[in-house]
Amino acid sequence: GKFSSSEEIYEFLSNYINVEKGQATVFKLDRMRALASALGNPERGRLCIHVAGSKGKGSVSTMCARILSETGLKVGIYTSPHILRWKERIALADREMPEDILIAAAEEVLPLVEGLGPDAFPGGELPTFFELSTLIAFCAFRSSACDAQVIEVGLGGRLDSTNIVEPDVSVITTIELEHTQFLGNSLPEIAFEKAGIIKTGKPVCLSRQNPQAMTVFEKRARELNCPVFAIDTHVEALDIRVDTDGTRCRINCPQDSDSALKKIAPPGGIAVETGIIGEIQGQNMALAALACAAALPRLEARAITEGLKKASIPA
Repeated sequence: GKFSSSEEIYEFLSNYINVEKGQATVFKLDRMRALASALGNPERGRLCIHVAGSKGKGSVSTMCARILSETGLKVGIYTSPHILRWKERIALADREMPEDILIAAAEEVLPLVEGLGPDAFPGGELPTFFELSTLIAFCAFRSSACDAQVIEVGLGGRLDSTNIVEPDVSVITTIELEHTQFLGNSLPEIAFEKAGIIKTGKPVCLSRQNPQAMTVFEKRARELNCPVFAIDTHVEALDIRVDTDGTRCRINCPQDSDSALKKIAPPGGIAVETGIIGEIQGQNMALAALACAAALPRLEARAITEGLKKASIPA
């Protein structure tokens, strides 16, 4: 094969446009759909939680993956950007993705692009660094026989490369004005892009939002007939305490709330802790618990407490 390490895959991918480095591209999904189709749609065939937002989506993704993993599922997690090494982006919930799986996945994707010019692809543009990384992730999850995947949106939502997935639950963390050169100059415009990950009939889990953004999400969910579960309405993070060891709180479902989480939370709620430090992590833990309960009706409280305890942002 062409690659002998994930570092070599990264070097190869670095020849393609990288929006994370400020290089321009036109965002659309037709190239992604065509490439995924040629690979036999590796994004399908497993439980999927899709996570968008401006703040906290990495933490929430990690927490969701760990909770699902505690139920005995084999869980893949895709995040971006990486901190030290490209391979951090494509992992299993509880460990690194083996090098040989990453290499095999890259070798699946390579023939679709190697030696081809822009004209070979829809829209007359080469795939981007992020598109190819995303395809490699899906192939890696397929070949390692993952039962579930947690997919973090790279940028925006509606036209993000990850938005070819068919999620069981969509999650949107708090949004704010960011990447305005790509996503629009107002909160409703940015919310419209994030709302693009909401899929017909599938539950949507929302953290606290500016009212302008919330209006956009609720309208889109109504149009697509999706149940909406929200922080404060369906779950609350109470007694949040932060210290050098991490964050603790109590995840409680209000009496009149109706969500899958309500069915498993004992009266008085679930006491949880995570090694990730920050006041916002209380809300993130509640959101992850809500999302996993929506994805897995048979979830147990123990999986939530154990999963959150093991969640950490990769060093």
